[in-house]
Amino acid sequence: MNPLIIIAIIILSVIADYYYLDVNKKIWGWMKNWSSRDKGIFFAGFIAVSLLVYFSLSLKYF
Repeated sequence: MNPLIIIAIIILSVIADYYYLDVNKKIWGWMKNWSSRDKGIFFAGFIAVSLLVYFSLSLKYF
């Protein structure tokens, strides 16, 4: 699969989970006292780790 499609899927799934699926703030409620900057750093790190895992699992073994 094209890596750009995978990146878009990962980013869109995180955004959809945060804004649309967690309407009662039960999943992400532990972050309610965080500043916007801290949330941005967290989500950027979350997306980076997700992409790292995907790309490392898609490497061909020697």
